[in-house]
Amino acid sequence: METRNWPEAEPCDDCAFRKGSPEQSDPWEWMKIREIVESGQPFHCHKGLPYDPKSGKYDAPAAEKGRVTVCAGWLNARVAHLRKSLPDAPQET
Repeated sequence: METRNWPEAEPCDDCAFRKGSPEQSDPWEWMKIREIVESGQPFHCHKGLPYDPKSGKYDAPAAEKGRVTVCAGWLNARVAHLRKSLPDAPQET
């Protein structure tokens, strides 16, 4: 059950971007996710997306079904990527 007030604020417990996640353990899957981060394509939080247990896939978000949030882990990774990519961007310390 989702307990975060604002999901974009912090990654969920089973976020693909947390160390040790199944997604990071699979080099091919992790490469695809990193490409999404670098391209800027939104990566939606899996919580709240329709899931098909037979295929193991999440359906694409649909605005007409309610609010769809971006993944907090993706958002953190995207900001880190942009900071690293832009020469004059302030670096976190």
